[in-house]
Amino acid sequence: MSARAGDLSGLPPAFVDVGSAETFRDEDVDYAARLNWLRRLLTV
Repeated sequence: MSARAGDLSGLPPAFVDVGSAETFRDEDVDYAARLNWLRRLLTV
């Protein structure tokens, strides 16, 4: 599962849609934040 990967570099672009009652909401939000951080790091 990509969300559990230690290294997210090399992954294709992703769209993460999370509902308020989503079972894995916190994990989804964390994954999206990590992808956003990586994108910013690589484009600087």
